[in-house]
Amino acid sequence: MMITKEKPLVAGKQSEGLLNEVHTPIRKQNNTSSVEIKPKNAPAELIIKKNEPLVSSRYLAKRLGVRPRHTFRLIQKYQSEIKDLGVLRFENVKGNNGRPQKFALLNEEQSVFILTLSKNTMSVVALKKDLSWQFVAYRKLMIQKQQARLNGKKRRRDLTDSIKILVGLAKSNGSKNADKYYISITNMIYKQVFSLKKVPALFRDNLSKNELYQLQLVEWKIAEWLKESIDSCLDYHEPYAEIKKKLKNLVAVIGVINLNRQIAA
Repeated sequence: MMITKEKPLVAGKQSEGLLNEVHTPIRKQNNTSSVEIKPKNAPAELIIKKNEPLVSSRYLAKRLGVRPRHTFRLIQKYQSEIKDLGVLRFENVKGNNGRPQKFALLNEEQSVFILTLSKNTMSVVALKKDLSWQFVAYRKLMIQKQQARLNGKKRRRDLTDSIKILVGLAKSNGSKNADKYYISITNMIYKQVFSLKKVPALFRDNLSKNELYQLQLVEWKIAEWLKESIDSCLDYHEPYAEIKKKLKNLVAVIGVINLNRQIAA
């Protein structure tokens, strides 16, 4: 569809078309277009919901140089078509007047659909390119993270095997609480490495690739330390005390992983 130049609305009459109204650039007082073309390397404001990248209708409006309510009206008009491309999510944000303003969160296909309703101006083309780059970059990041997660599962199995040997040793020496070593060693790792007293559900799934790699390093070292300590210990209590001391020294070198974000429980 074509984008017409901005025209004042006549009271009591409809505009020349919702789409034309929506994608009319906001004008400055000097009547020059204020459409901002974002640098190609600047990141789009993707919002992640349950591992799905989304973009806000408010962000699209900002990049297109239109008012947020205009883009939102366009989404409402084509709501049926947009829902065919995925779940259409709505949220609220506090407006300048203190009243809540509704906006939409769109997935890649939905945001592309909205942009296909616009004429290919420089700002629209730049936005299409930026969004495409961001969604592709996010998918690549998820692939890398999945690989790191798979590697982490292997390291975790190695650690579990080492703990299993310790549990067997403790039971053979009369321990009735030997199975608690699994949770005790796990909690020790999370407490020292992440400063966490309680581990949220699906904790590993929310870690970044680098955080997963660092956790793998720690678990690999503990697995090795356990095996070495079990082979040389005189008392089954010694391996736990030894890995606790060594882990403390290791964390002093590599540092505590600071999670500067909310990890959902």
